[in-house]
Amino acid sequence: MICNVVPRGPTGGGIRGRSLSTALLDIKQKIAETKYRKGHSAIVTLDQSGAFDMVDHGILRLKLIHIGIDKRSVEIIMNYLHERKQAVHINGNNSDILLTGDTSVSQGSVLSGILYLIFTM
Repeated sequence: MICNVVPRGPTGGGIRGRSLSTALLDIKQKIAETKYRKGHSAIVTLDQSGAFDMVDHGILRLKLIHIGIDKRSVEIIMNYLHERKQAVHINGNNSDILLTGDTSVSQGSVLSGILYLIFTM
């Protein structure tokens, strides 16, 4: 018997009240339930650290047009992504400011998640 143990509904992703810990607890519970029913469980993980840094703007532009986003909106999105800067602030200390280049969407905004999903389609 094969059982899907992927948690249903939102798990993390900046959703209030959900975190990696919550997702792991959901998975642990599903595995325990499957074991109780004498089923089998397997976990496949993918390391997507840095995935948002690998979004090529040229390819993203083509995909946005391909899915029907009008050219004016595509240009606004590309302008939003063009020459973005990033820095980290921890305990009163600032890192150097880095340009993200032409292969990145900044993490943390709703738009970035949507753009990443379109890029991976």
